[in-house]
Amino acid sequence: MFAAAASTRCALAAIVSLGLVVESHSLRAPFASSRPAKRCDEVCPGVPMASCSGDFAGARCACPACPALDDEVNASCTDAIDSCKGVLRKVQGLYVMEDNSVYRVSDLMNHKGKKWRSDSLAIMCNRRFRNTFLREVLRETTQVSGRPAAYLDDPDLEKAVRSQPEGPERHSCAVGETGSGGVRLAKPWKLIETLAHYIAKRHRSRSFQTALGHELVVNVRLGDYTHPWEQIVAAVERAAAQASGITRIVFSGVLHYGGYSTYVANASSIARSVKLMHALMQHFEKDNYTTVLRSEPSADRDLEYMTTAPNLAIGGLGFANLVQQIRARVLSISPKSKRAEKPRTWVDAALDGEPVVR
Repeated sequence: MFAAAASTRCALAAIVSLGLVVESHSLRAPFASSRPAKRCDEVCPGVPMASCSGDFAGARCACPACPALDDEVNASCTDAIDSCKGVLRKVQGLYVMEDNSVYRVSDLMNHKGKKWRSDSLAIMCNRRFRNTFLREVLRETTQVSGRPAAYLDDPDLEKAVRSQPEGPERHSCAVGETGSGGVRLAKPWKLIETLAHYIAKRHRSRSFQTALGHELVVNVRLGDYTHPWEQIVAAVERAAAQASGITRIVFSGVLHYGGYSTYVANASSIARSVKLMHALMQHFEKDNYTTVLRSEPSADRDLEYMTTAPNLAIGGLGFANLVQQIRARVLSISPKSKRAEKPRTWVDAALDGEPVVR
């Protein structure tokens, strides 16, 4: 599915060398919790494991990763993948991801969060994640017992990862490129580069629908976040005015919740996000723009759509930051039209919002 591994060996190119126009406004540092996890039961329903790497708070934990074979069929479908789309809740046009606790693309690509290793191994050993971008990227870049996993088909990959428990059966260390088993994960730059080449290949082959030149795609981070009205309106107005020939604005967002700790869905945050998106549409329709509400629960579909959009307004944290990293690389290696304007990106912290502190 991927091109030869040699295509992903180049070092990361600086964004300024790619010809991609990026406008940035008031980026903030990522929100940090004042109460870091110190016990394994605050990381996952796992167990302490001295042979695992420690997280930022020093906790050494093994988390459930590979489900029992029977559980793969019976488990509820809650992740940000295509196969779960049909069972997810939708509120006034917006999907609600109430328990997206595994397929968290930004965390796994950048090795961030409380359990990025165990979730990476879960994606490789659970057949639910077949045909997803992360399954393909991890397969392409992971080594199992010193051998590349790229040559393993899905059943063999799942079997190989299951055969390398790190602690109790079907558990994996919560974090770390290596664990007490024989599975070695690649570094973030390798993962991001590989994913960018995969999306660029799909873009060249026209495997998905892209945004159009007269559209401004606005990605809004929804869920447990508040967005000051004046700031978010100003961010969209700025991008629409500076872009060339914009007649339609696509407001894109999904309500994402991790499903653990304080990151759980609640009626007030859902209502707040729904009200915001519909108010934005009404506001810009009065300014004679056509508006569209887009809510795509599949992280893969969102990535390919936003990384190739001619005009994109987006925040700078979490998934939005990953979009920017991949977008720069995808657009640098995708086919270019002589008549097309250079793709433009507007980065504004107002689109990230402020996290609600509970």
